[in-house]
Amino acid sequence: MSEQEITNKELLHMEFNQNNTCFSCGTTKGFRIHTTDPYGLIYERDMGGSIDKAIMLYKCNILAIIGGGNNPRYPLNTVMIWDDNLKKCIGELKFRSKVKAVKLRREFIVVVLDYRTYIYNFRDFTLHDSIDTPMNETALCDISYGENNFILICPGLQQGSIRVNSYNYSKVKYINAHDSRLESIVINNDGTLIASASEKGTVIKIFDAKTGEYIQELRRGMERTRILSLAFSFDKLWVACSSEKDTIHIFRLKGNEENNNIQNPKSRLSFMSSFLPKYFNSERSFASYKINDNKTIVGFSSINNNILVLGSEGNFYRLEFDHENINSMTLIETYKF
Repeated sequence: MSEQEITNKELLHMEFNQNNTCFSCGTTKGFRIHTTDPYGLIYERDMGGSIDKAIMLYKCNILAIIGGGNNPRYPLNTVMIWDDNLKKCIGELKFRSKVKAVKLRREFIVVVLDYRTYIYNFRDFTLHDSIDTPMNETALCDISYGENNFILICPGLQQGSIRVNSYNYSKVKYINAHDSRLESIVINNDGTLIASASEKGTVIKIFDAKTGEYIQELRRGMERTRILSLAFSFDKLWVACSSEKDTIHIFRLKGNEENNNIQNPKSRLSFMSSFLPKYFNSERSFASYKINDNKTIVGFSSINNNILVLGSEGNFYRLEFDHENINSMTLIETYKF
């Protein structure tokens, strides 16, 4: 979520860590770190200038930080590696253009620029790989966190395609996901599933990350909108999305024996799907909840059936859904951060 989309004047950016146990906030003064289960502020750092992004490495003392805002603490083209135990930077990666996003694994640092994505070894900051991309204004990139399965996904050079780099097997695959430009992509924690949405924002598509096989199409709605975030549950039973329509949707995923008796709803006219438009046979959201916040990021909690939401107005929400009942989602707590 970019600085321009944050409506709280102090906040510049916010995002979950790798397992959603924490989230970080870049602010006009520095950065803050919060826990999610339960919610709470762990610490905040006054850096003497604005920090756009503070990217956590799970819950350890190492972060990647990037300057931003009107009074940037560090150059916008530099990733600073911050050791919070030492209260100082222990390394930096400098580029010729602005850094758009950073992803961290225990072994690698992934840096996203407008036209290229770089992968560095965390141990010595040497370059591991670089990938050419089309103009990546919204910094689309995601990585898996499985110990022996490092997969990176980013936009392919062909419009609507997803490039899948499997680094454990030195393989590159392309998925022709959409006819129009990609708006959001995500890979699940163990690197087996990919979800994507195009700039139309009406459907979410699910693919097998290894084979590129198309698995499922999920309909968010009929009207065009921007998908702001996508997230898989850690048990691979659900996928969630947030959009500019201010509504959080969750969908059940296919191929899970534990959940086979529970289906996403379809149109009442789906029985006529053979001669009606595809829309009438689409799988719709299992449950949804409208949040009156300007922009939102969604993630799954480690607590079963709990959804976590960060709002750009500085609000943390916890939602709960009933996995046995369609259209059952409630707000159980909210905090101002």
